[in-house]
Amino acid sequence: MKAAQRPALDADAGIQSYLKETLPYGSLIRVFGLENWAEKNYDRQFLRFRETSVSVIRLSFLSAAVTMLIYSVPTLLILTLGSISVLEGTITIGTLTAFIAYVSLFLSPVLQVSDLWTSYKTSQASYDRVAEVLDLAPGTEGSIALPPDGAGDIRFEHVVFSYDDRVIIRDFNGHFTRGINYLTGENGSGKSTVLKHLCRLYSPESGRITINGLDLASVRLDDLRSYISIIFSDSVIFDGSIYNNILVGNLSATREEVYLAAHKAGLDELIHNLPGKYDTCVGKSGHNLSSGEMQKIALARVLLRDSPVIVFDEFTRSIDDESKRSIYLVIRQLPDKTVIIVTHNPADIEEGSTIVHLAKESGPFCESGEEP
Repeated sequence: MKAAQRPALDADAGIQSYLKETLPYGSLIRVFGLENWAEKNYDRQFLRFRETSVSVIRLSFLSAAVTMLIYSVPTLLILTLGSISVLEGTITIGTLTAFIAYVSLFLSPVLQVSDLWTSYKTSQASYDRVAEVLDLAPGTEGSIALPPDGAGDIRFEHVVFSYDDRVIIRDFNGHFTRGINYLTGENGSGKSTVLKHLCRLYSPESGRITINGLDLASVRLDDLRSYISIIFSDSVIFDGSIYNNILVGNLSATREEVYLAAHKAGLDELIHNLPGKYDTCVGKSGHNLSSGEMQKIALARVLLRDSPVIVFDEFTRSIDDESKRSIYLVIRQLPDKTVIIVTHNPADIEEGSTIVHLAKESGPFCESGEEP
């Protein structure tokens, strides 16, 4: 049962994952005429799911049949031999009836244990899947407090990182200082991986990362996460009001502070034209808003959080030029912040800024900017 249940669980996870990935992109599938392709992929996933599920069901019924056989055969034998003994006068009918009752009392717990054992072996396959996650080694937690008003000086020193035996970052050196910094490079050069190291979602295999002179591995994770804010290329907008979407940047903020952050982010015109103002519901994933408006809400959220380090990860990739200019105007006015802008567009880079460039080469990545 356990051996059969594991493939069934894997097949079920596969079909659920396929549906989750495919259904949100129904428009793309229709536009490109991929209905037959999507249907064939689903049929392949479902066929595997059906075969493994039928195998589990077949074994379940077989187990139940064997269990009932264990219960029925002794009862039938006793009834047959006991009836002969009654006819021969060896025992009375009362003795036979009592003996059958005793056998039933004895075998009933056996049946219950058999059912429990079948359920146990079936659920053990599920537990093994959960145990794989629980057995993952947790990341090390630092103990040093990170002062909230530091200079925001970040250094990557000879950082190396691999994933699935493939080197993603090789001997990377970078220095980000207070002011506007740019992290550039081609697609696939490792820019997003650098950001994940900065937030300690990844840990380097060798080398080290420091913030205000403190090794990132020794800093308390809560302090680090509150010290750094990120605006992603795809805005994370929750199904709720504009006010609540900004408030998640700092749940203890007052309503006036939320209004001020929205004003700084350039949301006044948008909010003024909405029927519910700040209490207007933006819909699931912000489908009632444009890409530029969603990024401005994300910007207001970061301004409300007021972290010393702010990272913009390809945030202008899908917004219009007017929204882009508006957001850059806000960025230039950020006081005493370490701003890291990730981009692969040279037109976004301003002269005089620190530039850290990731080269997609076999040798060490190179850096240019204030320091050679």
